[in-house]
Amino acid sequence: MGLGAVSANQLALWLSWPAILGEFGPSPLLGDPPGQPSASSRPDDTRPVADLRGPFSESVLCGMGDHERIGISVSGGLDSLAVLIEAARIADMDGRRIIAVMAEMTDDAGNSNVPVVRRLLAASGLRNIGLHITATGESPAGEPDWHLEGPNLDALPSVNRSLLEKAEDNGATVVMGGNGADELLGTVRYMFGALTAARDWRAVRSYWSDTIGEDRQALPAESLALATRLLPRAWRSHLYFATEWPELSVLKTPEIVSAAHREHVASWSAQWISEALKQHTTRHQSWAQMAAWDAVFPLHVLPGPGPVPLRHPFLTPSFVDAAQRFPLARRYDPTLPHPYWRQKAAVFSLIPTAMRGILPTAKQTFRNDLAYRFLAGKSDAANLIACDVVDEKAWLATRDASLVNRVNALEAWTREAVRRGYSICD
Repeated sequence: MGLGAVSANQLALWLSWPAILGEFGPSPLLGDPPGQPSASSRPDDTRPVADLRGPFSESVLCGMGDHERIGISVSGGLDSLAVLIEAARIADMDGRRIIAVMAEMTDDAGNSNVPVVRRLLAASGLRNIGLHITATGESPAGEPDWHLEGPNLDALPSVNRSLLEKAEDNGATVVMGGNGADELLGTVRYMFGALTAARDWRAVRSYWSDTIGEDRQALPAESLALATRLLPRAWRSHLYFATEWPELSVLKTPEIVSAAHREHVASWSAQWISEALKQHTTRHQSWAQMAAWDAVFPLHVLPGPGPVPLRHPFLTPSFVDAAQRFPLARRYDPTLPHPYWRQKAAVFSLIPTAMRGILPTAKQTFRNDLAYRFLAGKSDAANLIACDVVDEKAWLATRDASLVNRVNALEAWTREAVRRGYSICD
């Protein structure tokens, strides 16, 4: 006798545009909901938070728990570096050990991230922190952990599994990373209104230079965001959604979804969009507030790929609550000398002043490397095709990296579910 059934309708919802673009699982496939939201979309305490350093330190300490050797997943960016520096500070006080682990990636300029991380560690003055690298193409000893609720939505679960195995091989019993900082603390678009309201004219000029000065195509959207402040809230929300999420306004379902489930996916997507618009209409005054909310919610922290726990200090309930109450205008700092720093001012503030001379002045991005890896590992989607969730012809034709990544994850999860004795049916 089988263990239970996986609904093909539910599988299909994981292939909806809201779920793919929002990077979440819309409903549990088996068992409980896929992770739990890190925080309410509206904190009970609405008092502004002026300084994030205290909440961040508490969150890092909570992630360290009672572990004696802690791994920090570093990438060369500010977010993971902030976690590393704070964890090292705490470890120095109580005699624990920190190691750094990383996955080798090639950035969009064709450069490896390994020299960047090596330079940061060498210049940081952090003592006794070894760096352990998962090389490109290195395969994990085990498969990423399988969970009842649904697939692991990490961009590269096998790479993260290798990284965590590397940490375990070097004595770490927990690993922490910088996930969530961009979404929670990065400067969002449509900020002219917030900066003007704060009467920070230097910030207004600087923000203009960093946005419209770099890309004239930003001017219509930023202007529209200001103009819609005079409109009724419902109109404001609809215009925001059409501007920010044109894909959701036009595309109802991906072509790869089979005809048998397209209507169901389209109906669910329309309902999701309706709820999102209602959220914005009732709770948010400006497009900047809407964009900040959309960057985070729905927020689910799924279990890691194993074999040791993977924790995210930026995504603990207490820190998400604090970040929500940190003024939007404070996420941008016109006094900093580099656009990357100005756009990441809230994270920048978490790093000690003495270390700021070593910080990267531009963000490494890895879109091309990720897209290549997704497409190179394109699944045959045999189970999803067999249960008529995915249209075989459309799947063979697609080169959309976001679709391929989601189907790869869903197919891997479904294959393991079948192996364990679950059936796929409506």
